[in-house]
Amino acid sequence: MKNSNQTTSHSIAQIVINERGKAFDRIFEYKVPEKLRASARIGRIARVPFGKQNTKREGFIFGLKEHAETDRELKNVLEIYEKAGDVTEMQVKICEFMREEYFCTYAEAFACIVPKFAKKKGKEQYKKTLRLSGIYDEKEQYLQQIRKSATAQRAILEALDEKTVDYDVFIKTGGFSPAAIKTLEAKGLVVVEKTEHYQAHYQDIAERKKEKPQLLEQQKKVLDEYHRSKKNKFLLHGITGSGKTEVYLNMIESCIESGKQALYLLPEIALTTQTVQRITERFGGCAVVHSRLAEGERYYQYKQIASGQARVTLGARSALFYPYRDLGLIILDECHEESYKSTSTPRYDSIEVAEFIADQSCCKLVLGSATPLVESYYYARKGRYEMLKMPNRIFDLALPEIVVSDMREELKEGNRSMLSAELENSIRNALEKKEQIILFLNRRGMSTYVFCRNCGYSERCVHCDVALTFHFDTQKMMCHYCGYEKQVEVFCPACGSDKIRHIGMGTQKIEAEIEQKFPYAKIIRMDRDTTSTKYAFDKITYQFQRHEADILIGTQMVVKGFDFPLVSVVGVVLADMALNMPDIYSSFRAFCLAYQAAGRCGRKSGGGKVFVQTYTPEHYVINRVQEYDYEGFYQEEIRYRKKMSYPPYCALYGFYFLDESEEKAESGAYAFAEKMIEHIQEEPCRVFKLYHPSKPVLGYINKKHIYHVIIKTSGEKNVKKAMKTVYNTIAHEKNILTYMQKNPSGV
Repeated sequence: MKNSNQTTSHSIAQIVINERGKAFDRIFEYKVPEKLRASARIGRIARVPFGKQNTKREGFIFGLKEHAETDRELKNVLEIYEKAGDVTEMQVKICEFMREEYFCTYAEAFACIVPKFAKKKGKEQYKKTLRLSGIYDEKEQYLQQIRKSATAQRAILEALDEKTVDYDVFIKTGGFSPAAIKTLEAKGLVVVEKTEHYQAHYQDIAERKKEKPQLLEQQKKVLDEYHRSKKNKFLLHGITGSGKTEVYLNMIESCIESGKQALYLLPEIALTTQTVQRITERFGGCAVVHSRLAEGERYYQYKQIASGQARVTLGARSALFYPYRDLGLIILDECHEESYKSTSTPRYDSIEVAEFIADQSCCKLVLGSATPLVESYYYARKGRYEMLKMPNRIFDLALPEIVVSDMREELKEGNRSMLSAELENSIRNALEKKEQIILFLNRRGMSTYVFCRNCGYSERCVHCDVALTFHFDTQKMMCHYCGYEKQVEVFCPACGSDKIRHIGMGTQKIEAEIEQKFPYAKIIRMDRDTTSTKYAFDKITYQFQRHEADILIGTQMVVKGFDFPLVSVVGVVLADMALNMPDIYSSFRAFCLAYQAAGRCGRKSGGGKVFVQTYTPEHYVINRVQEYDYEGFYQEEIRYRKKMSYPPYCALYGFYFLDESEEKAESGAYAFAEKMIEHIQEEPCRVFKLYHPSKPVLGYINKKHIYHVIIKTSGEKNVKKAMKTVYNTIAHEKNILTYMQKNPSGV
């Protein structure tokens, strides 16, 4: 007797249930009834009965096959949705890659691939077109069928030629009657068609410019190397102000001329109206994807990309997961940015995902930065990427002079200000010349530590193991991790003393000092406090671009690739802040922030001055920044990483265990470590080191205790398999919150 499951082609659907529990995290097989087989496609959403109670659940068709893996009777697929939430086969591959690489569930990966807004039906947008029903040569015969008194109908036929026209534009520009068109349609003389159409969100932000800037020799050379290369992955290492963006635009142009789609990724914070305007001026409407868009706006961007109408997409990291029809190019600009790593499950690395897409679809990938990741530069030198270099600023503009201010000497001279004497004088001179200034300090708030000088009591968050920061504008103490707030204490809660002191500095304190020293200057501040509303960030950049402010003070937001031509002075208020973080990447981050800050200066006429204030001027990071020497910094850093077996010489995997009970969090970490050691003893590997379970630097956040286990490995398959197996087992057995972060910060 023939097995009932071995039926005709594509009679079996492999379904991934769209539920986050571990019990759902595998592929389930269902029979596809004859009536649904024509609708069965990989990536479509199906409705199926699940479990003993046959609860109706939704899942994605992950695969289609002829035969089942089992002899038992399979349940039938109930329904297949032909439109809502469809995903491409490439998106299915991305989902599988993320599940394997980042230890997430299918459902967690699909949450990236198909966001909530994409599964909603939403309000469809349509475009109506109008054309003659027959061939153009027969138009005279059409006119003979219309009585002479029907002037409106005759005018419509006379205005139409062999082309299909936009219905709404035709009526508006010609003043034609919709009723007359309807009559002609009823007679079979014209055809009105309605197709789905999604207009770009930023369609009218700028007029398209016909003339392109003339390429400089350095740009021509890089583009020639790019087009001649047989590789599909590139690292574009170009100094700030070298003209990388124009190179990107030429790459995009070549891509869309070949009939493919292009994706231009930027850090979320760099997606300003100014950036979008430059793209739309060149290519017309483009799809734009970032978190500040409302759900409805994001839905239309999604549909525009899926339909193929969007040839160019400009977006933050989430744009990687959209349903492109034929992606030919991914540009990942400012590829050194931390924001390209997800901080919520699945905790993916955008560069790794982009590499996977490039390899699977044969599209090109370009990573670009003035300060590329040490790992990226290492891989380029080893031949994994084609290295493209742009060492000079456009028009050979002079780089600004970088002055290292030793704040120890300033203190000896009696200067207790946050500004060195030379920086203060330079600000004054720039203001007199009607030039602009940027001051960068990567900490917001007024005071970062509030304590009692009488008994030592300090204000700390009740939900996290961190000090509260005083914010002057709200007159409140705030936790920057969970958002907890409390009123400022006048008297010590512990001893009743009035000897409460506020120490440390943030952007608000710098702002207050600048206002006092330069009362005539117009100042704006850019940090999370001032950019929390939807258009606040764009408003601040627009104001500074138009010189409606003289001094811009901010956190790392202010060094994100902006082009402010009148800036002649930049101050890095305290470079040591990044240097002294307990993190294996602290030197790299400190170098990037100072180097990128310097790049905001002298972009129009060259020159200018950049002040890097520090208490450790002898540090190699400070020395290399002063010389604009990325290569020298890289050599120092790669030696250190090789000695310590840090990335790129190995991979670090951080396994985190969280619970309101410290005992449960600790128990989970220890159970994981013990099981992993057992596995490795049974199946040894070349490189493996497990660090003793411990609390991270921030071991109590948002009412949860955190323990972690760090594993250093060269990434053998047996180790990854063991890590994933043990991790999933412990998470299920201990019933606690867990996550895995590859190459984590803060270790």
